[in-house]
Formats: sequence, C-alpha cells, structure tokens
Amino acid sequence: MVRRILHFTVRKLWLMLAILLVLAAVILSGVRYSLPYLDHYRSDIESLIEERYGQRVEIGALAADWSTFGPSLVLQDVSVTVDQAQPFTLHVGRTHLVVNLWQSLWNWQWQLDDFVLEGVNVDYLIDFSDPGSGELPLLDALEGLLLEQLEQFQVVESQINLRNQEGSGRTLYIEQLSWVNRVDRRQGRGRVRVSDVTADNLNFILDVEGDHFLTMRGELYLQAEQLDMSPWLEAVIAGVDISRAELNVRAWFDFDQGRLGNGQVHFGENVLQWQRDGRDHQLVSSPVTWGIWPQDNGWLMNSEPLTFRVDDSEWPVDSVRWHFQDGEHTWNLHNLVFSDTAPLWSLFGSPGAQIRDWFAGIKPAGVVNDVQVRLSPALEWSFFASADNIRWQSHRGVPGLQGLSFDFWSDLKRGAYRLSGDNVALVSPATFSNTQQLSRIHWQGYWERLNDGWRVALPEGRVRLADVEFNQQFTLTREGVDVPTVEWWLSGDGAQLAVADALELLPLQLGQRLTDYLREAIVDGEVNKMSLLWRGALETFPYYQNDGVFLASLQASPLDFRFRPEWPMVTDTAMTIEFRDHALRMLAEGGSLGGTEVLEVDAQITDLMLPQRWLRINAKARSTGVAARELFMDSPLQKTVGAALQRLHSEDSFDGEVELQIPLFAAAQDQSEDPRIRVAGHVDFSGQQLLIEPIGMTLKNLDGRFNFDDDHLDAESVTAEVYNLPLQLSLAGAPFEQEADKGYGLDVTVAGEWPAEFIHRQLDAQWLDEFVDGDVRSDANLALRFIDDGFSYRWAMRTMLDQLTMDLPAPLGAERAAGDYFDFTIRGDHEQMMVTALWPSLLRFEGALPLGEKTFSRALVELGETPERGPALSDEGLALYLDLDELDVSSWLAIRNALLAAPQGADEGAGIAWRLPALNQLSGRIQQLSLLGQQLEDVQLSGRTEDEGLSFDLISDSGRVAMMLPHDPQQPIAVRADYLSLQKVENNNSESSSVDLTPAGDVFDQLPAIHLVCQLCRYDEKEIGRIEATIDPSYEGEQLRNLNIRRSGAEVDMTGGWQKGDTGYVSRVQGWVAVNDIGNLFADFGVSSVVRDSSTQLEFDLHWDGSPAEFNKQSLSGAIDWELGSGYLRDVSDGGARLFSLFSLESLMRKLTLDFRDIFARGMFYSSFRGTLTIDEGIVYTDNTRMNGSAGDMDVRGSTNLVSEALDYQLVYVPKVTSSLPVLVAWMVNPPTGIAALLIDRVLHDAQVISRLEYSITGTVSQPVVNEEARDQMDVDIPDIEFEQSTENEDDPS
Repeated sequence: MVRRILHFTVRKLWLMLAILLVLAAVILSGVRYSLPYLDHYRSDIESLIEERYGQRVEIGALAADWSTFGPSLVLQDVSVTVDQAQPFTLHVGRTHLVVNLWQSLWNWQWQLDDFVLEGVNVDYLIDFSDPGSGELPLLDALEGLLLEQLEQFQVVESQINLRNQEGSGRTLYIEQLSWVNRVDRRQGRGRVRVSDVTADNLNFILDVEGDHFLTMRGELYLQAEQLDMSPWLEAVIAGVDISRAELNVRAWFDFDQGRLGNGQVHFGENVLQWQRDGRDHQLVSSPVTWGIWPQDNGWLMNSEPLTFRVDDSEWPVDSVRWHFQDGEHTWNLHNLVFSDTAPLWSLFGSPGAQIRDWFAGIKPAGVVNDVQVRLSPALEWSFFASADNIRWQSHRGVPGLQGLSFDFWSDLKRGAYRLSGDNVALVSPATFSNTQQLSRIHWQGYWERLNDGWRVALPEGRVRLADVEFNQQFTLTREGVDVPTVEWWLSGDGAQLAVADALELLPLQLGQRLTDYLREAIVDGEVNKMSLLWRGALETFPYYQNDGVFLASLQASPLDFRFRPEWPMVTDTAMTIEFRDHALRMLAEGGSLGGTEVLEVDAQITDLMLPQRWLRINAKARSTGVAARELFMDSPLQKTVGAALQRLHSEDSFDGEVELQIPLFAAAQDQSEDPRIRVAGHVDFSGQQLLIEPIGMTLKNLDGRFNFDDDHLDAESVTAEVYNLPLQLSLAGAPFEQEADKGYGLDVTVAGEWPAEFIHRQLDAQWLDEFVDGDVRSDANLALRFIDDGFSYRWAMRTMLDQLTMDLPAPLGAERAAGDYFDFTIRGDHEQMMVTALWPSLLRFEGALPLGEKTFSRALVELGETPERGPALSDEGLALYLDLDELDVSSWLAIRNALLAAPQGADEGAGIAWRLPALNQLSGRIQQLSLLGQQLEDVQLSGRTEDEGLSFDLISDSGRVAMMLPHDPQQPIAVRADYLSLQKVENNNSESSSVDLTPAGDVFDQLPAIHLVCQLCRYDEKEIGRIEATIDPSYEGEQLRNLNIRRSGAEVDMTGGWQKGDTGYVSRVQGWVAVNDIGNLFADFGVSSVVRDSSTQLEFDLHWDGSPAEFNKQSLSGAIDWELGSGYLRDVSDGGARLFSLFSLESLMRKLTLDFRDIFARGMFYSSFRGTLTIDEGIVYTDNTRMNGSAGDMDVRGSTNLVSEALDYQLVYVPKVTSSLPVLVAWMVNPPTGIAALLIDRVLHDAQVISRLEYSITGTVSQPVVNEEARDQMDVDIPDIEFEQSTENEDDPS
C-alpha cells in the first residue's frame, strides 16, 4: 500500500514536473518570441515605472533579444524627468543589460550578467544652501541595482556637468569606469578628465566600503603622468602660445561618511613652456609634497620647502601655509627670494605683457620676509607685509634703487606705511655716469577711512638727489559722493639737475607719448628752478572750469632741444617749460639750429587731456642758403625740399618762419584724423641771389615769399633779375609718382618783357643797337624732377619776335611775321643735358652737354627754310646742315667786326659760356654765296669723317675744293682744289670794300699745319696756274715751309714765316721768280707791258712789322736781286708792273718815243738789264742798276719812297759810237730823246767815247719829272740815206 502510494506519488510528481517543464518551455518560448515586439509595450513600461517609483521616465527606443542565459535588452535615450526642485537631470544615451534568467529564478531577484551605461549625461546644480527636497525612490532603486544586484557594471563616454547658481562650472568627462562589487569591499577604476583643463585623462582608484553612496568610507588615489594642461591655460590666457604644460601628480585622500580626511599630494617636476612676442619662457617647479589635515572647524595646509626655476633664475621659498578655522582664513608666506619676474607677467594677457616689459627693464629683486593676509568670517580683512633689501634697475627714466626697506599695516579702517633707507644707491645712466648715494629717503604716511570717505596722506616726504633737496607734501581725499581731491606740493633747487631727470621726477600726468616725446626732445641742459602745485578734484582735472589748480614749471639754460629725432637740434637756448592745468607751453629764445640762427620758439599743447593731442611749434629763424640746405638735408624732407635746395643755391641770408605740428597719438582705425607730422612755413627774400644749378641761371635781386607745407613748395608774384633783366616768376613743388618712378617735382614759371636796347645794355652788347630794335617777350617753365638715383630737368622758353626789327643780312634780315617766335629748351639729368633751339623756317639746334662741361659732346645746327625736317643728332662732334637761298659772308663780317670792336667787361655771369664741339659732319646747299666779293652760285657743301680725319667738299660752278682735317693734330690740314675760278673784285664798287677783312694777328698763333694744292687756279678769267703751299706752325719764324706757283713759262717759289716778339709780329719771306717772257705773262693777264721778249729772274728777301696779313710799306725792308734777259722796251703802260715804275721808265720811254720816233719806233733793245734793290723801312735804294743796250748803256742810281711814292734818281746814258747813224742823229737833234732811247735799249756800256748824258728824275711815281743835268757831244756826219730811211719809217705807221 505504501508502495503503491509512493509509486503513485512519484508518478504524479514526475507528471507534474513534466507539465511544469512543458509549461515553462511554452512560457519561455512565448517570452522569447515576444521579445522583438517588446518596443510596442514601451509606453506601458514607462507607465509602470512611474506608477511604482513615482518618477517619470522616457525611453526613446527598446530592443530585446535572447542570449545564452536569458534575455538581452537595449534601451536607447532614456531620460529621467524630475521636477524643478531637484538639483539634477539624467539622460542615458544607451543602456545594455543581459538578464541571467536561471540565476534570477534561483535567487528570486534580478541577476544581470552584463550592465553597460554609455553616453550618460548628468547635469548637477551645486547649491550648498539647499540640501535637497527629499529622497527619490527611483534613485534608491538605482543605488540598490548598482551596489547590490550587480557584481560589476561599466560607464563609458559619459559626462557629469557641475554648475553653480551663476551658471558657470566644469564638465567631468568619464572615458571609462569599471565598478566591481565584492562582499566586503567595492572598487572603481577608470580614467577621467576635466573639460578645458586637460587634454589627457587622469587615472583614479576608488576603494570603499558601504552600501550607500553617502555613507561610504575608504581611500581615493589620483595619478597623472605628463598631464597636458595647455587647453585650460590657453583658454585662460589670451595671446600666449603654450608649447608645453605637463603636470605630474599623485594624491591620496581618506574619506568617511562623504567627508574628506587627511590627505597628501606629491607633485613631481612640473614644466610649463610658453612663447610671447617671439620669446621662449619656461617655469619648472621642483618635486614637493603638500600635507592637508582637517582641523577642528577648519583645515590646515602646509608645504615643504620648494624651488621655482623661472627661465634661468631660481626662487626658493621656505614655506607656504594656509589655515582655515571657525570661518577665518589666514595665509602666510615666509622668506621668498625673488628676481626677474618679467617672464611670469607675460602669462597674463596684454596688461601682463606691458608689466613684463616694465619688469624686464627694472628687474626687481629682494626678500619678502613675511606676508600675512587674514579674512574674518565677517569678511573683514587685514594685511601686513615686510620686505628688506628691495632693489630694481633703472629703466625708462625711472632711477634704479638699491637698499630700501618697506613696511605696511592695514585693516578695513586704517593703515600706515613706511618707505625708508639710508645710503640708498640710485642708478640713473641718463643722469649720472656713476652710482649716486641718496643720503636718506624718508616717506612715512597713512591712510584712513572717514565717516563717508577715505584719505591717503604723506605729511612729509624728503629725498636728496645729488646736491638737490626735494620736499613734498601729498594728500588724496574722498568724502561722501564727492570725487577724490588731491593736494600736492613739491619744490626743489635744481641748479645741478639735468632737465631730462627733472621731467622724470615731476609726477605729471602727461601721457606716455608726450613723456616719450619730451625724453627724446630734451638732449642736454640744466634746470635752474622747478616747482609743482596741484590742488583740486581728480575727476575734473584738468580744470576747464577753473575749479582747480595744476601748475608745474621748470627753467633751464643752456639747453639742447630736438623737436623731432629726424630733425637737427636747437643748441644753446634758454627755455621755460610750463604745465598749466590742461596745457603745455615751451618758450625758447636764442640758440642755433645747425647753421641757422634761432630767434624765437613757441611750442604748445593746448589740451594735454585730449586723446588726439598735437604739439604745435612756431619758430622764427634767420639763415643762409647753405645753412637752409644743410638743415633740410638733415631732415625728413631730405628727398623732397632738400633735394630741390641741392640744386638751388644762395649765399645770402634771409628770414623765415617754420611751423611744426607733431601728433602725440596713434592713427585711429576710422582714419578720422591723420596723425602725420606737418611742417610748414615761409622764407622771405628781399634782394638776395639764387642760382638754379641745372641750367646755370642766377636770379638776382630776388624779392618775394617762398612758402612750404610739408613737401609742397609754392611762390607767387616773385620778382627777380636774370642777366640784369627784370622778370616775374612763380614756383610750385610737390611729390610725384608716375609709372615706376616716384620722387619730387619742382616747377618754376618765368615771364618777362623788355626793350631790345635794354637787353643789349644789360648784356654789355650795345653794338647790337645798330642791328636789332623793338620789344622782346619771353615765357619759360623749368621742371625739375628728383628721384632716388638722380634728377632730371626741363627748361622750355618761348621768345616772341614779332615786335622786333632786325637790320641784319639774309636770312635774318627778313621782316618778322605776326606770331614769329624762338623756342629754347634744355632737358637733362645728373649725367648730361640736351639743348634744343628752334626758329621756325630758319634755325634748328640740338646739342648734348655732359654735366659740368662747357663744350657740347655732340651738336647739330641746321639753317634753312625747313630745319625741322633735318636728320637726328649725330653720335659725336658737330653736324652742320645748310639749306639757304643766299648768304653774304662779307655782310656778316661787318657784324663780326662790330662785335670785336665792342668794349669788353660784361658781367661775369652774363651770357652762356657754352662751346660747340669740333665739326664732324657738314652738308648743305647755298644757292648764292657772297664771300670777299666773290659770287658763288649753287654751292654744294658736304663733309664726313674718315679714318684719317674729317673730309669736306665744296662744289660750285666756280670750283671744286676738298679739305681733310686730320684726327692727329700733328698732321697738316690738306686742302686740294681741282679747279678754282675767282672773280675780279672792283674795289670802287664792292659793298664789302668798307669791311676790314684783315684777320687778327693772334689768328696766326692758332693756325694749324696746312698743305694746299690748287691744280688749276684762275682769277678774273685768267689762269694763275698750279699753286702749292705748306704751312707748319711748329717751325717758329719759318712757318711757311713752301709756296710754289707754276704755270707755263713762269714759276714763283718762296718760303717765310712770322715771329711774335714783345712789340708784336715780324713777318719774313724769301724766294725767287723765274719768267721766260715777262711781256707774254703780262699779256696773258690782259696787261700791256713796257718790257717785251725778255726773260726775268728775281730773288728777294723781305720782312716787315706785323703779321703776314698786315703787310705794310712803312716797315718793309730787305733786298731784291733782279735781271731781265735780252729784249726791248716799248712805249706802253706796264699795267701796274711796279718794278719799272720805280725808275719811271714808262715816262722816259713815252718822252723819247715822242721826240725820237724814228729811233725808238720799234723799241729800245737791250742785251741785259739787272740790278739790286735794297729796301729799308719803305724806301727802295739802288746804286748798281745797269742796262746794256744796242744804242748805248745806262746806269741808274737813286731811291723811291714807297709810302709817299717820291722819286729821286740820277741816270747816266753813254751812246755807242758804233751805233747806227739814226741813233747818233737823234742824240744831236734832240738829246733827251737820245737818252730815252738809250735807257730803253741799253743801260750801260764800257766805252764812253762818243758822248755822255746825265738826267735826274724827281716827282712821284704817278707824276715823274725828268730834267737834263749835263751832256757831252761831238760832231758826227749823218749820211742822207740814213736820215731818209728814218723819215720813211716815221711816215709808215706799221
């Protein structure tokens, strides 16, 4: 029975178990297959949680699946909504959990194998005054889940935002947190970082005990290696480039019941590196351990000794202590040794950079013995500081001090201070060359709170600097709602105090720019007296309504003052500097500005308090042109006004005024006011002289005002004289920028109108009055351009000629038409100038003149009707082009003679002393050329440069001439004429007869070597023959090396020269003449000669006083040996054969022929006729002239005066006995006729047998008088046949 019952029971149990298993399987399968549809019940789940825990929860998405041991759930965007009374909000981005179903069923509570919270975001409001509004069941459930139900969980990529009531705070980023729950302990490990503080994570370990977060106890360990703190530092410090910020720290803290206990923080070597304004800095702290202990109602923090290394300096600190107890804070610092704090200040933005620059300059150092700061629970503070051996260096005019002691006590109601020192070292390189000792500094004062305000006072302050004792009193007070008021008095005898240091000692609120300006402006000087008085409200300073007084002044002399660093300084002046309320004024008298005399200077700043302050300086000065040029060349206007003055010179003195406007502020972003320095003024001229260098023009008696405004120059209605001619001018100068060039431009406009005779008189050329009359009007413009590497200029002048009358030869003698003008232009740069001139239809000139030279390097002159069509300027030398209808050289010689005859002595500066270069090229045409009475038609001129020299050709109907000017000055000029035909000049009709064509004597000193060859020369249609001449000036006295004239039957050859002595020139020629038939030679020239069929030989050696061109009878001397071969004489004129006129043979022959036609009808025959002529100062002598004739011989003795033409001769004629009877009959019938016949036929004979006749010849060459002086005769029978024959011959005219 029992067995059956047992068996039944077992079977039923197995059946029930099977049913349960099947039922569980069905249920599990149903749950498993329903999991994907769980999201459809999301709202039901949210309602269930709210109903159970009283907290609204929102689930963004819900997903489920089945894992090995149970369901796996994923919740997206879970938000816990709390009321506004709660201090937090919670949002979970993603929650993943795996339920261990079997373990949960076994323990009959939920067991999770995996729980991961991702993207948790908690916003927590920290409010110490409100602990909260009570418990939250949902949070209790979460605490139970995390600490009791889960063995472990993870939190990743989450953050906790902590903020205060003001809305600021920090964000704690949890990169990863792994939490493990054990039976007796709980532990959390992870990595966390603070937003905007570190770029790296901080490792932590939390080891705790307890079942509730607020009652846990345990330890907290923090550790970071090379933690990057740069994000936080760069966010806090603007404008600083943090290159390295590493934090090495380890910390341990105990905590219990949510409160921290003892702790210890160990800092390793921490490094901070940064860069500011291009400079690298570094701060390194030594390893140190800090202890933190809780105290009764407070805390205590203390450090071990530590060292900071700032760049290259070390700062040791004994200890730092902070104590908090019963609500009172106390900070203590002991024995801090500091130096060179400048690098640290660069960490604190723009103000820090300014402080850094200041501390970098002064380099403060010293020892702070004690510093204590207290803050009571009632927020009342007190402070005490004591320091010794405080020192700093001199910087920016602040003297350096060493050896000061400083004490300060204060609370909220009152305080006291003391700054003192004995034998304090003062270092001021700007003031003293050596360190000075301040025997004593004593500044002791106090501050106090008033009933409704406060006061800071210095009842008495004394300091002695050098030999100057300064006393001062100071009070700064504020009462009620009134603004602070100041009372400050300072006085000192500064007889040995430098002005710059006096300005530094005056506590004046001038602004940095003005202070810097005064420091730079005052170069040297000593103060005679200084004082300060300031009384009034600070807010109303500078007392525009006269509700306060501010007056500071100093007097200094002698003083060196520089208005601007780029300008020369004023030296040895006496100046008073006065600050009155809001204005600054500086008055100076006397002194020197370079070479400029300073008469008066008045500098003012009308309002020091304006943000845009101007210093306006007005100076009156007296200077010279040289000093003014040096002044501007040593100024900012060097490349503008200075460059212009470099080309404008004046040695005279003049007065002027200069006004400078100097801005003491930076440029505004809106460009509302241009803060550039402005320099303006004027210069007054009254009778001075000014040279315009580029064109060599001197302005005299300059009268007017020249104004300048910065780099702009202008002048209007200025009068001056050029070459003593009055004119009006204006001037304008300004910078320019054109294409790639920029620089400074100066434009001068000149105008004038003068009578021609006035111009002639001023130029000392009165000789022109005869030829030019009327009025001249000229307008000119000078444009100067100065650039960095040089300058350029252009002078353009137009002279109107329509009011002129010119009595000049062609082509200038033509009547001037309306609008006729002459243009003259000069343009150039720092290397050369180009000169052009244009007289339309008459003249064009171009020339290149190197700067500083007087001779053109190349030039072109073109004369003609249309010169502007001519060729371009040649590469070198002078090119001359002619195209003229007519040119009368003789007429122009009259003007040349007038010029030479004009008295010299014109002003040194009158005229333009430019010279043309040597002729290089010649080309042209002259339709009719008149030269020395010669009329040449259709003359073609040409010239060219060849290897040997310059070659010229002249071609006309009258000749063809070629000339070679050699390059080598030692070689002669070669002149070769193929043919040359000259016209006969009629002296009685020629217009040029009045023109003196004689060259000046000194021309022969300048004659070059010449070799002349004329192959065929003609004169008056008569052939001269071939002419060859050689002149070489190197042979003094023998320059005419040879002159040879050769034609058929005749030749002339001579040499000679000239020599200059003390009294002038002496010329000499010697040579010979040979003619086969002198009668035919004369006949070829159209002259009937008394001598027929006779050869001629003549040798001569002559000399005279004067040049070869100055031949004169008065000084002619020398000798002539002459001889005529056999021939005869006829009763005809010799046509000027002056040799025979000396003896008046023509007159004798005419008389004899008249009386004895039967004897001399066919001429007087002779076999020889010779003699020697001696010439002495114009008188010709002979005593050996003898004719051997057929009928008799004749001797001639006597003289002829060439100047008066007086004759004085004695002739002796001896007839031949053997002569024909008609001859003898002629002697008997008419003795004079016989003598004449014998003189013509035969001058001398050895035998005087038959008869002897003597005659004298007196009178003049043109009117000779022949007288018989004696005769010897004998009776001779004449046969009749002879007489008859002679009679027949007389009747036969043939």
